[in-house]
Amino acid sequence: MRLVVAVILLLALSSPALAYSVTIIIKGYEDKALLNVSGETNLSEYVSSGDQILLPEGNYTFRLFAMNKTFEKDVRVGNNITVSFDLRFTNRTDNLSLTRHIIVYGGIDVMEVLMITNSGTVNFEGDLAVALPDYSGLTISDATLSFLDVKVDNRKLVLRDIIVPKNESGSVTYTYRLKTNVLSFNDSRKFRVLLLSTIPVTDVYGLEFKGNEEFKGKKFDVYEGYTDSCRVVFSSERSVTVNPTVLLGILVLSTAIFLYFRSRSGGWRLR
Repeated sequence: MRLVVAVILLLALSSPALAYSVTIIIKGYEDKALLNVSGETNLSEYVSSGDQILLPEGNYTFRLFAMNKTFEKDVRVGNNITVSFDLRFTNRTDNLSLTRHIIVYGGIDVMEVLMITNSGTVNFEGDLAVALPDYSGLTISDATLSFLDVKVDNRKLVLRDIIVPKNESGSVTYTYRLKTNVLSFNDSRKFRVLLLSTIPVTDVYGLEFKGNEEFKGKKFDVYEGYTDSCRVVFSSERSVTVNPTVLLGILVLSTAIFLYFRSRSGGWRLR
């Protein structure tokens, strides 16, 4: 009896763990790409579309290196599965839609959150320009999308080589100060604008007054529109001071959407 138990234990210990087949699909790329897998088992090898690897059950991070980029996915392996990487790109902006969330506060200070949505069937990579008002001191404070750098050309904010995955959204947050009491811009395309101001507005073109909102004791005038140009003139009255941290919360509540942060399962980073 003891001999039988010992044999069973020996077989159990010497048997390999159950492995599942993972098929790698790479769209829009013909060459081999380096795949790193980390998790219950670690491996690194070059793969082509259609190749298969064997992995035991567990949680893994797949990183595919190609086209000077890193494509990353979190994967749960519990059966035979397919993991797809879509490397198809376009620089056409036809399927991009923009929403500008603008808060004007303090001494004509401005915070903008530019929401970019790609409703196309391929990823976008290219330059994206957004018209700016007459400003000073522009600073990029946050971004959930990858881009190489930023430049200002003829009062346009140009995000160079920005990547927006297909069927996904992301945001770029920046701040600046108006040089006068007028916020105006003209662009080559229409976009949605949601403007909130702690400073009274004396004249407006291109946007419609939507009423007032209150957040943590601060009152804001709300304006909205879908336009390629607008002009807002602010009163010279002194505005209340608003903590910048509170501003992001105001944007989320007032627009009735949450800023989209790219999940690791579908995102990538430039290298």
